[in-house]
Amino acid sequence: MTHLFIRRSQQACRKEKILFFLLTVSLLSACSPFAPEPDPFDSVAGQSLARMQEANTGLMQFKCIATIVLHQPDQPKRRFRAAVAGRLHDHLRVDLFSPFGGSAGTFAGNGKHLFLVTHPSRDYYKKRFGNGSLHRIVHLDITVAELLEMMVGRIPVEKAFRVRLIEEASEKDRILALVDRRGEVRQKIFMDSTGMPYRAEWFDPKGRLLHSLVRRGDQRINDFFLPQQIELSDVPGNHVLIRIERYEANATIEESLFTLDPPPG
Repeated sequence: MTHLFIRRSQQACRKEKILFFLLTVSLLSACSPFAPEPDPFDSVAGQSLARMQEANTGLMQFKCIATIVLHQPDQPKRRFRAAVAGRLHDHLRVDLFSPFGGSAGTFAGNGKHLFLVTHPSRDYYKKRFGNGSLHRIVHLDITVAELLEMMVGRIPVEKAFRVRLIEEASEKDRILALVDRRGEVRQKIFMDSTGMPYRAEWFDPKGRLLHSLVRRGDQRINDFFLPQQIELSDVPGNHVLIRIERYEANATIEESLFTLDPPPG
């Protein structure tokens, strides 16, 4: 009897050890940073995003004439005619002309430095390119690379984010969500029934809206499809409208165009 009791006790103890081991492994697997995550890939959303990123892939540089309207809170709108030249992914030049005639200012970036000349006052600014922020120019937290993507007909997308279809806005429209590693939605892209994006929104890591883009109208230039107008705005009320005209795709552009020297005198 004693031997039988000891044997049963040993068997019970062995079962408890096995259960404890399995429970420990399960908990460690769940908490381990190396544990596999659920597959985040949404095939429908992934295909839609891939099609958008393939738009106008052969378009690398351009020249155009544009109407640019700048508006900040509690300030009147400023309207300019502009000559714009760009080369992916960090070369941009914008010459602004006053409605009353004459040059109002010139902005340029060559990937190494950003330049700004205000012609009436002859002020000259030059700084290292950094991330190419245009905040000083348009008061919106966008970069040269992002604006160039918009000007060649694409939506700037952070490649590190995962994509999924978050909801059906209607029977015709879809909304793609770009999600960061923590599962926070950092960008939304609104598409029509043909898969063409017409609006995008960007969010900070806490889910607060940073700024938005609206594309209006379509125009075909050679084999490329471009918006007629893009509008950028943020929550404080800064607003930039760019109406694109006389667009020349893959135009010949001299490198020197993207560097500004100080005004003479």
